[in-house]
Amino acid sequence: MDEQTYMKDRVDDQIKWMEGKAASNQRTYKNLRAISLVASIMVPLLSGFAEKFGVSLTITVGILGAVVAVCQGLLALNRNHENWTEYRLTAEALVREKFFYATKIAPYNGKDGFGFFVENVEKILSNENQKWLKTRMEADKTEK
Repeated sequence: MDEQTYMKDRVDDQIKWMEGKAASNQRTYKNLRAISLVASIMVPLLSGFAEKFGVSLTITVGILGAVVAVCQGLLALNRNHENWTEYRLTAEALVREKFFYATKIAPYNGKDGFGFFVENVEKILSNENQKWLKTRMEADKTEK
């Protein structure tokens, strides 16, 4: 595979994928946290009026409590915050290597600069895969 093809099909594609996943996890994390925050603030606020307004408000307070629990459960299960930061860090590491290679900073300034570049990019991606596998194995252990 030549440099241009590797850069386009492997490096740029992975950067784009990691950035997309980071953004998606960031949005999900922030949305679930905001919903949880608003619902948790409403519970004590509305609880003070439950006696005056009756069963319907009591049910509403219960539903809001359940919404908080569901949001927090989804955040723990999906690990959106951790995924967001990990994908962002990996994307930034790939971009950094790409700039080092483009500017021919050592070790990319020698005869086998492209070989070193490919090796370093693949190490970054392999580390990301190892982290993902470790996370999945830990999740499987806790589910059993």
